[in-house]
Amino acid sequence: MASVPPCPAGMIDLGPGSAPMGSAETSHGPAEIPLLDIQVERFCIDPFPFPGQAGDHYPVDGLAFRQLPAWDRLLQAYGRRLCTPEELLWASAAGPANLPYATGSQRSMLCEPQDDWERMAPLGSWPACVSPWGLYDFNVMSSWATASGPIDLAREESHPKPYAVVGGTSREDTYYAPTNYGIHSHGLEDFPYYDDQLRVCADPGVHADPAAWQIFRQAAANQGSFGAALAWHRAYGPGASVHDAWAAPPMADPEPWW
Repeated sequence: MASVPPCPAGMIDLGPGSAPMGSAETSHGPAEIPLLDIQVERFCIDPFPFPGQAGDHYPVDGLAFRQLPAWDRLLQAYGRRLCTPEELLWASAAGPANLPYATGSQRSMLCEPQDDWERMAPLGSWPACVSPWGLYDFNVMSSWATASGPIDLAREESHPKPYAVVGGTSREDTYYAPTNYGIHSHGLEDFPYYDDQLRVCADPGVHADPAAWQIFRQAAANQGSFGAALAWHRAYGPGASVHDAWAAPPMADPEPWW
């Protein structure tokens, strides 16, 4: 009998491991992860930001803090979950290499050479924007994660919990670190910032229906926003058909911030 792969199809298998990671600068900013001993268990992570495949577009609304509990439940229904800050740092900085940028030690123009937030290129548009471990498009957008473990305890700024935004972006005006060591958050009353996106993780050996995830992923890509994807899931759920993914009308955000 063939062995079952530890990760869902298409996800990258990383860890376990431990290493000093984060900013080694003694004057690291309050929104940077300082140099810490990071430990991760084995985990699975998507090679691309959500919706998760080359050619998909970033959701146009960003992911708001107030939506995260619902997204936690949504992802669990498909055998996925939010990543932890430790996992995102491990993945983006290539573990013990502790790279400040996913593509190396220096900021480069390998990812989104123009900061055009209204016309961001589809995922995977820049083939050189890939980490040594095969993860694409880090340092273009930051990612929401569960706030837990030593990184959360070491944060110098007080932020709402239990979620944090991890990683840098291609924005040069960002107040937090543009490197992999950036960390910040937003509260319940904040509107969704476009550059606060999502990269999905999973626990090894957790194998929900792969077809259901692919149907939802396609529906989310078609809907084009986190709010609409959440509304689609509430309307159709894991039992949806391929037809439901492609033929569903545009869904309204169930909890608009405006």
